Order: sequence, then C-alpha cells, then structure tokens
Amino acid sequence: MKPGTARIEKFLGLRSDVDPERMAIGDLIEALNVRLDESGRAQRRPGRTSVLSGVTHSLWGDGERAFGVIGGALRRINADYTTITLLSGLPGTPLHYEPLNERVYWTNGLQLGCIEGNTNRSWGLEVPPRIQATRVAGLLPAGRYQYTLTYMRADAQEGGAGLSNVIDLAADSGLQIVAPTATDVTHAVLYLSKAGSEVMYRAAVIAAGATGSYTNSGIDLVSPLGTQHMSPPVPASAIAYHAGRMWLGVGDSVVPSAAFSPELFDYRAELPVQGEVRMLMPLRNGAGMFVGTSTHTAFLPGGDPAAMELRPRHNEGVVAGALVYVPGKYFGEGKDEQDIPVWASPKGLYAGMSDGSVASLTHKRHPLALTGHGAGYFDEDLKTVLFSAA
Repeated sequence: MKPGTARIEKFLGLRSDVDPERMAIGDLIEALNVRLDESGRAQRRPGRTSVLSGVTHSLWGDGERAFGVIGGALRRINADYTTITLLSGLPGTPLHYEPLNERVYWTNGLQLGCIEGNTNRSWGLEVPPRIQATRVAGLLPAGRYQYTLTYMRADAQEGGAGLSNVIDLAADSGLQIVAPTATDVTHAVLYLSKAGSEVMYRAAVIAAGATGSYTNSGIDLVSPLGTQHMSPPVPASAIAYHAGRMWLGVGDSVVPSAAFSPELFDYRAELPVQGEVRMLMPLRNGAGMFVGTSTHTAFLPGGDPAAMELRPRHNEGVVAGALVYVPGKYFGEGKDEQDIPVWASPKGLYAGMSDGSVASLTHKRHPLALTGHGAGYFDEDLKTVLFSAA
C-alpha cells in the first residue's frame, strides 16, 4: 500500500448532512453505478440491455404479469418482451395499479380500467338513467309501486341503482320497460317494490335494448336490491386494496368501496384528509393504512370505514409513486414478518411500521430535496431500496 493511503473495508452509504471534511471513514459523498452489500462492501452495478423501444412509463409487474404504457398505449409485456396492446391513446400521466385475484385495476387520475387476461374493460358499470314504465295486463294488485334498474355485464356482475321511479297501477296490472344500453352491459335488471312499500326486489332480467316486463302477482319478489346509492369508481390519484375493500384517493378524500365489491362505491362514506391524496399504503397485517397527501402523512387504523379515525403522523407530504414494500425483518429487531411500506417524501425516506408508527430512514444522515413523481424498487438479493423522482 502506498504511503499516505488507507484501505476502506466497509462503506456506510451516502451522506449529505455535514461537510465532506467532517465525515467519518466510510461515508460516501457520491457514488456512480455502485451498490453496497450487507457488509458495506462496494460493488459495481450490473449493466443494462434494451429490450423494448418507445417512450415508456408506468411499468408494473407481480412476477406473473407485467404492464406498462409504451408509445401512449397500455400494453401487457410478455416474458419474451413481446407486447399486447390493451388500450391506446393514453396521456403521459402515470398509472397506478392494484391487483386483485385475476384482475388488475388501474387509474391515472383521468381514466381508469380493469385488466382481465389480455383485455382492458371498464372498471364498474354506470348507473342507468331513470326510465318510465308503462302499464300492461298482469296479476299485481292495485297500488303505488317503486321501481329502478341496474346494469349487468356478461359475468353477471351488477352495477349500482339510481333513484327509483313510481307508478300507480290498477288491479290486475303489470309493468313494461325498454332496457337501455351502455358500455360493457349485456342486461338490465328491473327491481320492483310491493304495493305501498319502499323496498325493491329483483323482478326481471332484460337484454340491453330489449323490451321486458313483470306481470306476476308479487309473491316471487324475494331478492332485495343491494346496490342502491352505489356508483362506479371515478378516476383517482391513488388506489389500494385493504380489508376487503378497494380504496380510492379522490381529491382531499379517501373513498372505500362496498365490502368485497371493488367496483361499487358509496361516496357518502368518504373520509376527508388534509391535502390532495397521493399515496395509499395499507399494512399487510390489516392493522390499518397510511395515507400520504401533498402536505401530510396520516394513519387510518383498522379497516371499517365507519370506525376509522384519521391519526396524523407528520406534517410532510409524499412523492407520488415513490413507494415500495420491504420485508419487515430488515427493520428494528427483525421480528416483523410482514412486508411494510417504505416511501419517499420531499425531504427524506420513511417506513410505515406495523404498529402504525412512522420511522425515518434518512434522519440526521441524508436530507433530500425531491419533487415531481417517483418510483420505488426493492432489490431482494442486495437488500437495497432504490428510489427515483423527477
């Protein structure tokens, strides 16, 4: 070894909270294409090879499926790097994805959809317009009846119902309607009350665009309407699945879906927060969900919207998109078996712990100054979290 030099066996990572001359041995001022293993040893990062051409953003994958926006089109990316176009004409706005069973839901704040296999379809069904029924001969007794419609898609999934309409019928009557049509709709479902009642029951399933009727006596009306006041989702700034519900970040509110119904929302259940929602971060153990906005970070404990109470964590927002889940064993005493959310704020990196607390990962070592939209990635082999923002 030459005189005046020293060998550094362990590096401590980047540091920017003090001047370089005051750093400890092993602190890094800057590092280009360098990774540090668990022992602190520096390694060169591997190179890269181009596999797809075109302007690309919003890449997402779960080990079985991969999607991205390439050349303005949402595409499925196959294992051999060929692609299948699902939807063209997308703007440059980043997409947010949320997988659920065999489906992947997405939104970019302006549009939304649901991917099933190699097809993109609508996420939720619109609410049918109010229609006028006409009287026909039947077996209903005289009285005032309420009725409404829902839409149904090919897989028998139903959408929400709007306001009901009323019709006064004489004895020995029925009612007839013409079912409206809409995107991804195969049928309309007619719901009808009994005379003088406000509770509506399934009465008939009618092909979209066809004429249908109900002419029985009402004794077979037994299946009540369960989707009144429900609506499809609206484009959101963040989405997440938690505690049996899909959750949307819409403006300065968090909106839950109906339980186990990710395509039906009752906007009367929205939860207001401070700032525009940019990130929803559920805990894998079901204890609650962190909410990152443009100005604050908070925690919603539990999973029942009616019982949730917003708990502020710190007066700092988040960098939209800069989120990744990391095994909890790498934090604290290493006893946490659940993956936990790690995200970037404009000034630092944070971890949402399983008890609902927030831990700073860069405090007193590396203050940041991040803006715009970001992305996060966890390298399991190197136990390293990577973030970028622009």
